[in-house]
Parts: sequence; structure tokens; C-alpha cells
Amino acid sequence: MADSKISALPASTVPLAGTEVLPIVQSSTTKQVSVANLTAGRDIATAALSATGIMLTSDATDSSSTTTGSLKTAGGLGVAKIATVNILRESTGEAWTAYTPTLAVDTGTVTTSITNARYRQLGKTLFISLSITFTVTSGSPTEFRVSFPGGQVAPNNNQYTPCYMAFNGTAILGLVRATVNAYGLQITPSNGLAYLGNCAIFLNTVFELN
Repeated sequence: MADSKISALPASTVPLAGTEVLPIVQSSTTKQVSVANLTAGRDIATAALSATGIMLTSDATDSSSTTTGSLKTAGGLGVAKIATVNILRESTGEAWTAYTPTLAVDTGTVTTSITNARYRQLGKTLFISLSITFTVTSGSPTEFRVSFPGGQVAPNNNQYTPCYMAFNGTAILGLVRATVNAYGLQITPSNGLAYLGNCAIFLNTVFELN
């Protein structure tokens, strides 16, 4: 073959198959190496990397929860291996959702006048923000019960958080306990007293669900 400048050589067919060979100098000896072995087993540093038409191929039976496969470019060249991709499944997403909680007492009766409640759920974590204004019309309750949204329950009775309460214009601290019971939140005045008349509960809290 006559000597030719590189610029005079015909263009190769791309994409390369990987079996093409290039000359290299190794230990002062000229040798050949295939294109596929140029970077085999070596880390590659890059300032920027872009890919077009990325898709995830999977052999999993349920790709909505866990997938196993290779990340490929539009040309089909595997650029990364993904062992497991876990997708967070949220029942409500990150947005707050309004709900109307059920309010009950351990004894007596109440009339709810104003209720502002909202929540959001991330996995098994439930965020609740609510303010309830109500009137105790009879009895002497010492425990107020507020339902979780959607009938959710806590996994145990050992989750506590403080809240603010008001009874006939007097503000006191309350204790909120997430329960395994259907009514959800058990709220008690910190002083243990029973109250009758105009009342309010204000809380912002986080609980773990079953």
C-alpha cells in the first residue's frame, strides 16, 4: 500500500464495531490495539457528557416500582449499568391537600364551627397542619380526638408532638399522640384539666404511618 497522508485516507464507517485496530507505542515497541480495548478497564474523565434519547431498558416485571437494566443512548451504546432504580410512590405528592377531620371527645359533646386542615404524604411520612375551633356544649372532656386523613393510623402509640390549645381565651400547651386507633390523633391539655365552652386546637406535626 502506497504511503498516504491521514487526511487522504477514506473515512471509516461509523459507529465503529470495536474490532478496528490502531497503532500505539508500548514500552518503546510499536504495537496494535483494538478500538474496544483503548479504554477497557480504565476510568474516563470528562468535563461534559450529553446523550440524546435516553431510555431505560428493563427486564423487571413491574417497572413502576423497581427496574433493572442498562441505560442506553439512542444509538444503543450502553453507557451505564443501573442495578436498581427505586421510584418513590407518593399517594398525594408534594402538594398540600385539604381535608375535613372528624373531631370527637372522650366524654360530652362538641360542635365544630371552623376547621382548616391540610396534609401531605411522602411515603410513610404524614405531614399535618390544622386549626380547629369548636365549642364543648356538654360534659367535661379531657381528651380530644382528631382523625387522620383517609383513615390512616400510626404504627404505634409512642409518637408524641406538642400543639397549642385555647380554652375560653386562655392559651395552654397541648400534647398530641398519634395512635393506632381509627380516630388518629389524641390531644390532651398539658394541665390535665377538663374544659367547657369555646375551644381551639392548632398544630403542625409529622407522623409515621403504618
